[in-house]
Amino acid sequence: MENEPVPRVYPDNPQFKNKAEKQVFDALFRDLGHDDVIFCNLEISDPQHGDVEIDLAVFIKNRGIAVIEIKGGHISFDGKDWHQQDAKSSRIIYPDSQAKKNMYSLRDLLRSRWSQGNVRTDWLVAFPNYKNIEVGSNNLPTTKIIDAEDLQNPLEKILTELDNQVRFTQP
Repeated sequence: MENEPVPRVYPDNPQFKNKAEKQVFDALFRDLGHDDVIFCNLEISDPQHGDVEIDLAVFIKNRGIAVIEIKGGHISFDGKDWHQQDAKSSRIIYPDSQAKKNMYSLRDLLRSRWSQGNVRTDWLVAFPNYKNIEVGSNNLPTTKIIDAEDLQNPLEKILTELDNQVRFTQP
């Protein structure tokens, strides 16, 4: 609808590296409000992790920040490793490790420059080409995966993960 409040987006006209990133962005853009912000392909330098690129960093008012690593192409899990196959190649990937590293890099950057206390942060991985992924991976539980079905309302999964942090950290 015209004049509906929309989230702020940085950069103004993001250039996505693949269709999967655009799919996840579009789904989130539709769900977020005008007080929320999406950073696309955010590049930061971290003293511990070096240069990192965050596919999407979603700042949700009064809830926290979700860092989302997006993997397109054909994704599979063999019980030990994640594999990604696309037109370029087939390779082993570490989406959970990448998402966590990116989240810690962003969190540490914010903590070094933010004086208002800690901001709740969490990470997720998006596989927008798949539905109902059941992998049995301890490092990447299904609660941390946004799949094709979740693209109908990805914000629900993100908010659940952010809210779970509070539940597990309170006495």
